[in-house]
Amino acid sequence: MKHLITLIACIAALTCAAQPGIIDHTTSQDSNELTHYITVDSVKHIIVTQYTGGTSCNVRMYVKTSRNDQPAWRLALTCDGIVGRNGMGKTRQGDKKTPLGDFGIITAFGIKPDPGTTLPYVDVTDDIYCCADPVAYNRIINIRDKKHQCRGEHMIKFDPDYNYGFFFDYNKECKQGKGAAVFFHCTSDSPATAGCIGVAEQDMVTILRTIDINARLIIKDKETAPAQAPAATAATGTLKMTDITSQINFGHQEKRPVTIIVVHSNHYVGADPYSTQGCISQFRQYNVAPHYMIERNGNILKMVDEDKIAYHAGESRLPGTNEVSLNQNSIGIEIINTTTEPPTQAQIDALVALVADIRTRHNIKHLMRHSDIAPKRKTDPWCMDWPAFCKRVVSTSGPLNYLPK
Repeated sequence: MKHLITLIACIAALTCAAQPGIIDHTTSQDSNELTHYITVDSVKHIIVTQYTGGTSCNVRMYVKTSRNDQPAWRLALTCDGIVGRNGMGKTRQGDKKTPLGDFGIITAFGIKPDPGTTLPYVDVTDDIYCCADPVAYNRIINIRDKKHQCRGEHMIKFDPDYNYGFFFDYNKECKQGKGAAVFFHCTSDSPATAGCIGVAEQDMVTILRTIDINARLIIKDKETAPAQAPAATAATGTLKMTDITSQINFGHQEKRPVTIIVVHSNHYVGADPYSTQGCISQFRQYNVAPHYMIERNGNILKMVDEDKIAYHAGESRLPGTNEVSLNQNSIGIEIINTTTEPPTQAQIDALVALVADIRTRHNIKHLMRHSDIAPKRKTDPWCMDWPAFCKRVVSTSGPLNYLPK
């Protein structure tokens, strides 16, 4: 009897530990997003859309559950989809690109009746448009109620694409020309969208019946293989680096002299300030970028080759000199953090290791904050113990010039 009880207990423990679909969010391909939202009580559903090349994407829907009295994520759906005809990185109306970033849900809609969603639902009738005029740009309106002769998207004409869908908050500020009517909807016979995301109708229905109004839609760029990380000493730590230079286009100057490293802070102006894809989408929007960006977990994204000019410094001057326009001879490193949250220890460790690694290739003479070279415009990096960081750099990779206060 004792052995039987033990056997039953073991079976119960195994059953609990292996609930169908529950994943280890710390090792998932979507670990950054899942880890961030695991402690956000209001967010119980995440839809990750990852670009896979051409006009294709993979969609993964996660539902928050519990395991051993702790929050956990269950992979509830995975399916293929389509994106904009010209790929990713939407910045303007008509570019036929799908936006990147972390988005909230506004409303569901459909030409067909409500499939049983808890989201607000717009029945798409002959009077329903997504407006492209200044009076209601990027809003779904009923022209009979608005008494407006709309030149926007007459939604009922998009059958079967708009049989079901939801409207997410890309361009939630409704800025004219930035893009309107960007939806997550059903597919048709077309191999691409005009900038939306499309999935098969049965998958669209499953999504609508699952998510609530606090769900997050995270649209990510194509996954790239990690670059070969250079060796690092025990004093500097191990570099974890992902090369995404193929996704960023900038002018360059071969064999430029690099003598300055500039450290910045950056965050996404959206629901998740630590969203990597959100930060990248902002860089694209303003046509700027650093050479490297360090995520909260210490992973380093290589965005621009070191021999190329990256537009990170802006109007700038090296303190105590007449040397200006420092993009020409500097390497920029962004840390993802906010004005109230300091860099993580993993980010500081990665930054020390990265500076040491860069110094093996370039004669770096100056280590500067963005605020050092543009004091009238900039205050970053934020919430960082700069003197302690610089002393650590000097102790691991040798002396260089920095402002101690």
